[in-house]
Order: sequence, then structure tokens, then C-alpha cells
Amino acid sequence: MSSENYIILVSHDSNFAGASHYLYVIFNILKKKYPTIVFLILVPNVTENLYNVLAKKYNINSKYIICYNNDENILFKLYKKFNPLLFYLNSINKCFVNFQDIIKEKHILNIIFHSHETEYDYRQFALNIPYIVVTKRICNTYYNLYNKTPLVQVPILNNIDNILKLSNEGIDEISNNFGVFDKTKVTIGMCGSLTSRKNPYLFFRLASFFPQYNFLWIGGHKKTRRTIYENTYHIKNVLNPYKYFNKCFDYFLLTSTCDPCPYVILENILLETQIITFDKNIHYNHTCELLNNIYYHQPGEVCLNNCIKVLSKLKLIKKDKRTGNGYQYISKFFMHPKTIFNIIDKKLLETN
Repeated sequence: MSSENYIILVSHDSNFAGASHYLYVIFNILKKKYPTIVFLILVPNVTENLYNVLAKKYNINSKYIICYNNDENILFKLYKKFNPLLFYLNSINKCFVNFQDIIKEKHILNIIFHSHETEYDYRQFALNIPYIVVTKRICNTYYNLYNKTPLVQVPILNNIDNILKLSNEGIDEISNNFGVFDKTKVTIGMCGSLTSRKNPYLFFRLASFFPQYNFLWIGGHKKTRRTIYENTYHIKNVLNPYKYFNKCFDYFLLTSTCDPCPYVILENILLETQIITFDKNIHYNHTCELLNNIYYHQPGEVCLNNCIKVLSKLKLIKKDKRTGNGYQYISKFFMHPKTIFNIIDKKLLETN
């Protein structure tokens, strides 16, 4: 195969979390698995630190990056210019929706829309049913509503050994207005941006009912004003959150109102933090014998009353030594983008 064969991965934003993180991860996996194909990444805009973070965190050189200026017409011109084997659009944005308008009458078959959202979230913006979704539960929703079954590709955590290594780095002193973080207390953690969907208000409100525990939130660009209780702490976005997951979190409580299959859950499973989720706020239930003493999936929705009930019922203890079960689980189910491999292999067969 000549270097004229391209696969184009298109990011919906220029951030480094969630779906965007996934895109950069699979770029490196695919580039290694298919060395004779030229892989490129299209981004909607170039931020001040984009190239720097891509180089440091993902080892991706700027030569692989093209900006499409959040313009569907530029996106289509780039598609025509490279004529790729596969044009893979990751997640959804307004530009992608407009792009669908351009291509819908051309019957183009090598454009893949990958939804990292629930059916409800995706259909608020998109015109078409996605080709790939991230969980079987979301796939079943499409089938029940539209009699269509998208392919399923779960998130990929391919750098598990590096995460384990980073998790052992030293941590900075943690404090709030009242004093220094008490390491002897059981700590309940959450990681995410300070947005309504991630529900920081619920997390910090919950802390007032359990003064015997620390509540530590990691993430968000701004300093939260919600650390009004003695037992609440906040650390803004950090490049290495794993060391806090490993050395501070005893329990991870997912307070998000909706998350399909978040990376922070996979990372905390790997580090064997004990995890509490609710059925209506996550669309992937990590039910497996390997996780019997790690993962506590609760019925119902995430709300203050349900969280109080669960924390009152569970006998919370400090994190013990890792058993290796988290590593086995992630290695078995979340290491390889098998669905995308199959799509590319099929395209390669068609061209030969």
C-alpha cells in the first residue's frame, strides 16, 4: 500500500477530555497497527497550548494536525483533497451536523460518525443515527426507537502501565480555608469539570452530612467557592490526576447526571478505588466477578437522598493494597478498539 492511502480522524473540539482524549489515544494505536497508512487529525481550532499538550501527553507531532476552522465547507474540501479510506468524525458539534447536510445526498460510504453521547444527547444535534456508539445499552436504545443497531466500541485505556507508574508520583499538600487535608480520614472523590452535568453542587452539599469523611473534587479551571465545609477540598485541572486517585481517593462517587462510560471510572477501576455509581446516571454497568469488591452499582438516580442512603449503608474503609483485579478487568475489556480495527480491515480488503 502506498503513502497515498489516508485515514482522517476528525475531532469535535480542541480539548483533551472525554471524546477528544479518546481520539488522540486511538490515533496512536491505529498509527502503530497500520504503519503504511497516513493518519491525520483534523481539529476545529488551534488553541494556545494544543501542540504542546499533544506533544507532551500524547507524543503527537504537529505535522499530523490540520485545522478545519470549525467550518463544514473546509471539512468537505479536506475530505475531497485527501480522498481517505476512512473519514472518521468523533462525537458531535454544529459543524458536523452541517457537514451531514453536505454529504447526505452524495451517498458517501466511508464517513463514520462515532457518538460518545447517549441517544438523547446525540439526537438533539445530529441528523443521522451514528455508525458507532460507546455502550451496548445505548445501542439498544437506538434499536428500540428506530430499529437500527449501531456498532459498539467502548472507550480505550491502552496506557494502563503508564497510569500505574504516574499514580505513584508524589502529591502536593492539599488544604482548604480550614487547614490541611487529613489523610487518616476516608476520602470520597470525584473528578470532572465544574459544570451542572458533573453535579459539583450535589457533591459538596453531600459533604455536610458526613463530616467524618473527606470530599475531594479534582478538575475544573476555576477555583470553586463550594469548599465551605471543613471536610471539602478542590484541586483544579492537573496533568496527572492518577496520583490523587491512587493516594487520596478511597471511594469514587460518580455524581454526573449523565455519563455514557467515563474514563475516570476506568482509571479508578484500574487503581482499585472503590466506586459508587447509579443506574440512571451511567450507561455502562461494570458487572464482573473481578470487581466484586471494587464496584458498587446502585439502582435509581444520583440525587442527595440516594447518595445519603448509600453512604450511610456502606461501611466505608480506607483503600487497601491492590489485588490486580482492576488491571485484569481493564486489560480484558478496554485495551483495543476492535470495532474500528474491523472497519479499517474491511476497507483495506475492498481496496485490494
